Amino acid sequence: MRIKQLKLIIYFLKELETKSKDASHQVVSSFFSNFFSKEELIELLEHSFFAQDLVEHQIETLSNEQLLELIGDDTFILFFLIEKLESEITSFVKLNQEEVNHFFTSTSLEPHYLFSKPISEWDSYDASNYHSLLARHGKSTCVYGIFTSDVTDQQKYEVTTKPTSLFDTQQEAEAYLERICQERNALKTDFVIHPLWRIAKN
Repeated sequence: MRIKQLKLIIYFLKELETKSKDASHQVVSSFFSNFFSKEELIELLEHSFFAQDLVEHQIETLSNEQLLELIGDDTFILFFLIEKLESEITSFVKLNQEEVNHFFTSTSLEPHYLFSKPISEWDSYDASNYHSLLARHGKSTCVYGIFTSDVTDQQKYEVTTKPTSLFDTQQEAEAYLERICQERNALKTDFVIHPLWRIAKN
């Protein structure tokens, strides 16, 4: 799904969440009765409950119906969905040996030279080749992020320097940067646009 579509969905979901909080609707819809697997319901609870609370409830022993009763109402599920979608936007490709090995074996690309070359020895050309392979097999997509000008290309994936905004194309990023510079009376040189590889979700 494209960044722009995800942003729209998140916006409307947040609007719905706000209205749901204002309403006195404290029940889980019957729509969810057979919608989630037990593993998914447990993940949902683990995301928002304290670990000690879950131990006390012994959630592993509960039925799906009991887990839904513990969840309480639809707003809980909506909040979980919003956070999952927001994390999906900034779910970037990370170069680690285990994930690299898995990609080559799962796509039967073991003969490729990168499979036998440790990532500790990769240069920018190797990394570029790998990202191209991921994109070709539908595993990643290139997006563009706006950073403060002190963030280098090597630092762009670091948690402490996440971009303030992500876009599907460089043109969209440039147009947005132009607008915020005018609104904030800032200089374009205070910012930089970097391409990033985002994990493609099925």
